[in-house]
Amino acid sequence: MNQILNADHINAISTMNEFIKVKKIKKYNQSRFIEIYLDTDVQMRSDLSLPLKLLKDSQQNQLFILADAIEQYQQVLCTKQYEDNLLSSEQQTQEIVIKKEHDFSELMCDEFHGWNFEKSTEKAEKAIYEINQSMKDSEHFYCFVLFKGQKYDQIKQRISYSTQILRDFLCLNDQQISFTTLRKPIISIYKYKDQYIDYIYNRINQQIRLLKQDKSDLDCFRQGLKFLRQETVDYISVDNFSVKVDQVQYLYVLSNYKNKMDDTLLLIKWLPIADRSASGVLQGIRNLKKYLNEEEQQKQENKCLNPLLNGSIYDDQTYQTQSQIFREKYYSIVDNFVYHDIQEYL
Repeated sequence: MNQILNADHINAISTMNEFIKVKKIKKYNQSRFIEIYLDTDVQMRSDLSLPLKLLKDSQQNQLFILADAIEQYQQVLCTKQYEDNLLSSEQQTQEIVIKKEHDFSELMCDEFHGWNFEKSTEKAEKAIYEINQSMKDSEHFYCFVLFKGQKYDQIKQRISYSTQILRDFLCLNDQQISFTTLRKPIISIYKYKDQYIDYIYNRINQQIRLLKQDKSDLDCFRQGLKFLRQETVDYISVDNFSVKVDQVQYLYVLSNYKNKMDDTLLLIKWLPIADRSASGVLQGIRNLKKYLNEEEQQKQENKCLNPLLNGSIYDDQTYQTQSQIFREKYYSIVDNFVYHDIQEYL
């Protein structure tokens, strides 16, 4: 919340709160991906009146819209809680008996047929395996979040990132990736804060859909990973280069619970723009910058050889050239918020 209200950027590396810890990390698919398992035995939902007040008092239109979405979520939540309270324990017992007498030949992914998060996880892992196989020889990258449904909320259970993206954009080696994600599992490299706020806004609206449990709205997502939305966003690298990425989101509703929110899998693909992957574009920008730096360095060296050309034969030409190279090489990195965020946790 403090980042959204006061900071001019979103921290590249963060955690959800101080109570959620990382259980373990695992690399798979020949270390192309890292998976983070979270210890989420903590109820996270709390009174949102203070965050709402802060968002509205900010006098920022985008944050005011975000506050409206949160208020709508709370209204749906209150309605859901009220309807549940109207159900007596006797009615709930009768409903369970009726469900158990239902024909078991048709598998129902609900609590009355023994469905649970472990079975949802099996469905998710099968879908992820199929994605891995289909993308084995491509330059597509993805991340995913596996959510566990609770009574009126969802909690993150597992998060996965492409290690190639973390290497390329954050310049981390494998050991640094493991160390960093163990401490701070949330990695976000949005260049613009407003794009990150849009992401939060869409996530809140998605939570409203899941909380309503409208069968006609959600059943299509129970058949597998289905298209949710697509947008072009700007990601920033540790050395201050910006790359546009087509970000496509897919949703898989893994369960069909009646008395709590569903387990879901959210998968986000990074698709190449103009047949070039994000990593390929970033490498091309770096190569161009290197070439321009070398050209500039050569010009400076040629200029230094003839003091009459630069108008200052008394300057320390060696020092001047070295200072120019230093500025070109390091200034964009040192002045970059992603660089400072990473250094804080390495």
